[in-house]
Amino acid sequence: MFWDKEKIIYIRQLPEHKEGQPYIRIPREIDKLPSTMREDRETGKWITLWEEKLKYPYKTTFKFKLEVKTNIRMYIFDLPLEKEPDGSLSFIWNGCNIPNSLWSILKFSKDSPQGLQASCWHDALLFKKVDFIEQLHLKGIDITVGEYRRLTTLIFRQILKNFGVNVIKANIMAGAVGAWQFISPQWWGVEDELL
Repeated sequence: MFWDKEKIIYIRQLPEHKEGQPYIRIPREIDKLPSTMREDRETGKWITLWEEKLKYPYKTTFKFKLEVKTNIRMYIFDLPLEKEPDGSLSFIWNGCNIPNSLWSILKFSKDSPQGLQASCWHDALLFKKVDFIEQLHLKGIDITVGEYRRLTTLIFRQILKNFGVNVIKANIMAGAVGAWQFISPQWWGVEDELL
């Protein structure tokens, strides 16, 4: 029943300070050169750095952890930084994937700090879902793909609320994100990979 479902008690981002905020990656002409080709993490196709910056315009290089306490268990997630061609570590993402029609209704900007923080963690948890679910299983946390998907939506909503987004807006945005996850089996068809 609904009262047995996992609920967020609190979420903390560690370390708790303002450094390492996401910034916007601005495409430059040099990024169109064939020497900048790289594999797109979603499609596996080769794209230029220009195309990558347009697709994933946000970046952070800061090593954050997310501590999530629920009514059932405690989780700690590390932001999955990846190696760049120059050897530096970063995480890139595309921001909130909320339908454009909702932005004007919510009077909320896609580039707002609240949305960027929430979408950063949501995209990280989505992008590395197989790794995170396997890590949880190794720690003895028996979580299904469906439970994990729901948890990522709850985390997204709670981070929005932590950053001062009112409950109604946070619920609408989380509902839109949850619906997108539900109708995107290519992102969530991981049961076979985890057996």
